[in-house]
Amino acid sequence: MNSVLAFTILIRSGGASPVEFENFAKAHSESKTYVQYISEQTQENPRLEEELFTLGERLSQSEDLLPRLEQLQKEYSQSPTALHYTFDLTKKLVESGKGTNLAGTAVLNCKARSLLQIPLENCKKSAVDFTTIQRQWPQVEYVMIESLLFSLNQSPFAEISKEAAYQWTLLSNSHQAVKFYGTYEQLMIQQLRFEPMAEGSCDGFSVNVNDFNVNANGLIFFNSECTKKIKEPQKATTYGEWFDRNKAWVLPVGALFLGGVAYSLKDKEIVIEK
Repeated sequence: MNSVLAFTILIRSGGASPVEFENFAKAHSESKTYVQYISEQTQENPRLEEELFTLGERLSQSEDLLPRLEQLQKEYSQSPTALHYTFDLTKKLVESGKGTNLAGTAVLNCKARSLLQIPLENCKKSAVDFTTIQRQWPQVEYVMIESLLFSLNQSPFAEISKEAAYQWTLLSNSHQAVKFYGTYEQLMIQQLRFEPMAEGSCDGFSVNVNDFNVNANGLIFFNSECTKKIKEPQKATTYGEWFDRNKAWVLPVGALFLGGVAYSLKDKEIVIEK
């Protein structure tokens, strides 16, 4: 359920300077950048964490827990707490020898290890090359692997499990987040499309945002002298006059339209079945 946020979400227009944008964001610490907003959403997931805790309590039973564990990997980005639960649970499953697919359980354990910075003993490893990612997709400024955020300008690489599928989120402050579920090798052969969130200038701009909160609380940065609210009419006086003339039909039609918009504003996500 969406709620009113207590902060503004800053996004960068297509032609704005990244350096000026970062300086503006630092000077307005009461706001959050789009990347910060997306990243913070993954840091807690009570529903996922509760289910993993419940699975741990069923460890002594004879049922195979791996299928449900794998399904949860596909459905959610793993929060830090969820990663700890997954590591502990898969470690105990491997040690006990329970389940019909111990190799799959071991891979999931390696996945959790890689993101908790636990040595990848007995794991097939892969180095995520952030320079290659930036070369392949120049729009990308950050990569989030599950709930861990990496800046492409500061992180040369990350070591992960070669066999495990991860939730990848490719991010910038100017383009919509692109999500993908699969291994690193599978990610690097994708033809991904990145949609700019705002294009134009202060005199006239277009917005393409698929997140309710960003649409409702977003502030577009064009330059240090100009920012515009996403929901703010570009010509308030003209819009007000037009609304007064047409409100008899605008209100009922608008309600119907918003119902359609709420349905259409859904994240696009690619899932690779292993």
